[in-house]
Amino acid sequence: SHRVPVAAALPDAEYVGGVYKIPVPAGVTRRVWLTISSADLKPGTHEGSLTLEGAGKPIAIPLRVRVSAVTMGRPRLSLGMWDYTNGGGVYGISRKNLGPAIALQQSHFVDTPWATGGALPRPAGSDFDANHQLKEPLKFDQFDEWVKRWPNARQYFVFPSVGASFADAAMGTPEFEGRVATWAKALAQHMRDLGLKPQQLGLLLVDEPHDDKQDAIIAGWAKVIKAAAPEITLFQDPTWVRPDQTKIQEAITLADVICPNIPLFYRGGPEVARYYEARRNAGQKLWLYQCSGPAKLFDPYRYHRLQSWHCFRWGAVGMGFWAFGDTGGAKSSWNEYASSGTPYTPAFLGVDDATDGVHWQAVREGIEDYETLAMLRDAASGAKDAALKTQAEALLAEAPAAVIGEYSASYDWKKESDRTLADTYRVRAIELLERMR
Repeated sequence: SHRVPVAAALPDAEYVGGVYKIPVPAGVTRRVWLTISSADLKPGTHEGSLTLEGAGKPIAIPLRVRVSAVTMGRPRLSLGMWDYTNGGGVYGISRKNLGPAIALQQSHFVDTPWATGGALPRPAGSDFDANHQLKEPLKFDQFDEWVKRWPNARQYFVFPSVGASFADAAMGTPEFEGRVATWAKALAQHMRDLGLKPQQLGLLLVDEPHDDKQDAIIAGWAKVIKAAAPEITLFQDPTWVRPDQTKIQEAITLADVICPNIPLFYRGGPEVARYYEARRNAGQKLWLYQCSGPAKLFDPYRYHRLQSWHCFRWGAVGMGFWAFGDTGGAKSSWNEYASSGTPYTPAFLGVDDATDGVHWQAVREGIEDYETLAMLRDAASGAKDAALKTQAEALLAEAPAAVIGEYSASYDWKKESDRTLADTYRVRAIELLERMR
């Protein structure tokens, strides 16, 4: 059962008169997290102390922070949380907490928001003429409202959840192909009208396909869209254990982004790893995702932070977790006893607020791990010092497998394990980067 209290929330401490006020009820222990921003600190070592004042004598705790001279830009690993922040939101996201939920995602490097199919216009057959052209321009009010909420997103992914027909026309008919083609062209043009690139619009046609009927729908739509508006990004998350053995390969090969589920990826073994590597070599982008729960009972290190390490290990350029807004049906994460289903959100969503948590911080740390490794890979490729280049390449070859260890889809937080390796290798990578500057 997920109905277990988890002390993982990280609300901001109240700051009054130059001190942080942290209430600790009698008989309760409270962990205090420090987040130090190096943005305004000069490189080098900074020393000071923290003074704790409460009952009894004040306690001074020494604090030393070393700020690297290596600076990190915007992380390149994309992150999407199936947040569905269009319209009034769904699951645990509503108009009341929509603003805080989006801000909390943006502060943790979410660069790929998701919208439900309602964000896109879905015309009827009567909206087209005999030549399959639209009689009136499509209305994009809902889409535009959503895009404005995410002004700095790298891409905008939508889940239209398509079937075997469109605009009153069955798949395989000239009407279907003509109308889908016109619709796809209108989507691409609207992206240009907004000053965006059509490539920034991603469509997930059918979610988690795992049978031939679903693959036939994906392939039927993908062929028409790629012929009419090839710039639009098609995103697919197949849940076949052996995607390399499926009958309708175009359901996978016509996608621009393929995003397997991590436990299924590993269950498929070396053949599946080789299959996805071949897809990458053919020009497709690889993402990875997980959708297990209840998320707050999972080890934030192994489940949330190390997902980025899996991505680096297998050449993925993006990742996702189901799902930022899914509170399992509870009105608030602060009372998961009231949830009817499994809660997946790594944060704490209240009725009108959104609060950080240990699991959500772990996702952000993982993305910074990935960026550190990627920066080291960039530096190694252009290194003039042969010895440093060799050291960097050796660390990059060793680190992902060493940190991940023997993969297991069991993420019980109570299980004892070494949670220091990601930090150990990240520090080693930063030290090498400093020497290579």
